[in-house]
Amino acid sequence: MCSIRSRQSHFQAKEASSRACPWSGFFVGIVCCVILVLAVPVRAEQEDNGSGASAEDELLSELQQDYASQPGVADPLEPYNRAVFRFNDGLYTYVLIPVSDGYKAVVPEPFRQGMDNVFYNVRFPGRMVNHLLQGRPLRSGQEIAGFVINTLFGFGGLLDPADSISWLSPPEKDTGTTLATWGVGQGVYIVWPVLGPSTLRSSAGMVGDYFLDPLLYLEDEQLGWWLTGADNLNNLPSMMGRYQDMKDFGIEPYSSVKDGYIQYRRNKIRK
Repeated sequence: MCSIRSRQSHFQAKEASSRACPWSGFFVGIVCCVILVLAVPVRAEQEDNGSGASAEDELLSELQQDYASQPGVADPLEPYNRAVFRFNDGLYTYVLIPVSDGYKAVVPEPFRQGMDNVFYNVRFPGRMVNHLLQGRPLRSGQEIAGFVINTLFGFGGLLDPADSISWLSPPEKDTGTTLATWGVGQGVYIVWPVLGPSTLRSSAGMVGDYFLDPLLYLEDEQLGWWLTGADNLNNLPSMMGRYQDMKDFGIEPYSSVKDGYIQYRRNKIRK
């Protein structure tokens, strides 16, 4: 289970004057996009099929009907998947879960939340591109506006003031959900070592998400790997918590995790 969730340069006076025009044009474009998004909150809510408890109840009902009516994902690799699942379960139980518990004990929750906010803010380009590829330009504009607001008023993304504006928080999308929108079938179920449960479609999506990660394009490659590792460590408690919840949901752990993962992905696609 695996994974756009900071940038500033200093220029000399001569370089700044020579580049003033292109950067000013870029800034004006960003400001215009923010104004456009802030000017159409009603349209944003209409596009997302409304908000509030009634919409959530309707979505939950649809998901339950969909999960009950649709056949399960094909699992022709079950013997292999079960072997990898046992390996992963041992790794999670005896290594990663203790590490995540120790990390939570040492690092205060506000600091962990701040780190999560920064990485989520930095990785907005991936979400923006996927909204565009899914034919949702307004949601792409919301992502840009949220990035600008969090960067300017949230201390570079450490805080998330845009989250308090309901119509400025579009659902998170990735390349796997884009492929689903395009009609690509989910393929067979597969369990990857360390990464955990997936499908062929979601696995292809992870490759796309990798190339949409801004950290990949840092000039200092080593810094990019350190930042990615720090983000993965910071996300470890939530990932292990989600895994434990899926595992404990049913009687048989393998089937429980598989069903929980498929339902989680269907929910993400339907939003």
